[in-house]
Amino acid sequence: MWHAFSSRASKTASMGKQETFNAVISLIEEETEIDRALILSGNKREEVVDARALLLYILHDIGFYPAQIATLSGICPRCITPFIQSFNDRKDSRRMLGIYYEKVKRKLRESID
Repeated sequence: MWHAFSSRASKTASMGKQETFNAVISLIEEETEIDRALILSGNKREEVVDARALLLYILHDIGFYPAQIATLSGICPRCITPFIQSFNDRKDSRRMLGIYYEKVKRKLRESID
């Protein structure tokens, strides 16, 4: 699997898990204009689920284990892996999700530099 942030892994690791989680979810809130409480809720509106999938995928991509993501997000551990595994298909079928992914990825890289 290609890791979008692998070259920055050491800097991200030094941030601490909670700090990294907060940075990622803040960027997603900013791009999607969806509040963090809604992203982390059980809301099933398509744009909310897309924002949640984006959060989980990016956290996984930068090296978080599903159990760590579950602990930080409050999302059921069994729900994490299906979100991660289906992200690329979801991104391919939802244009805005792909745009958000690229913007968040770019901003996260810039913030780590």
